[in-house]
Amino acid sequence: MSTIVEDNTMELYKEMKICANKQSAVRSATEQAADLANVFKDQHAVQRMTTVENVDASNCPIKKRVVQGFQEMSNKGLRLNLTRKDALVDFLSCLPDRLTKTSARSKIVHGFACNELVGDEAKHASKFAFPDFDIMLDTVHRKVSKEECNLCKQTFRELLLCGLKLGEVEEQEHNKLGCPMDKAPCGQEISKDKITTKQEC
Repeated sequence: MSTIVEDNTMELYKEMKICANKQSAVRSATEQAADLANVFKDQHAVQRMTTVENVDASNCPIKKRVVQGFQEMSNKGLRLNLTRKDALVDFLSCLPDRLTKTSARSKIVHGFACNELVGDEAKHASKFAFPDFDIMLDTVHRKVSKEECNLCKQTFRELLLCGLKLGEVEEQEHNKLGCPMDKAPCGQEISKDKITTKQEC
């Protein structure tokens, strides 16, 4: 893990064209809902049954564009073995069709209903969907005090409107409303704007 986060190695990664990354916790309630949606899981299942491998590029416009793109990158120095190149061409050529099949509203809403950003009515009504306050509190992995519950109720409307307007609620808004700091797994208080991992503890 240290090889990924150490600052003095980032230049080395850049020189060697290595993209160093690791899975991190979701940074917002929207990202959490996206992770819980069925789109990715269903797309993976459909991927096994979707291919244009035996279709000539001249008869498949998107495959023709993808092949041309790889040819242009090859002219600029990209080197891929034939098997890997063909797999990437097939994957990218089929991607729009797979996304169309798997990105139905019901599959996306599923994630938002799972983390209680919307109630069950969202699964059936296309226009109205509202957060369920009590069920959202039930998702907290610790006991919520009466004072915290009252604070949530008092600030719920303002935080909701801010989230709808900006797509997120910034740390300064939480502070202005008197919300306590978040805590990392080790118990250390952290900013809500900061992506924290167990390694930082």
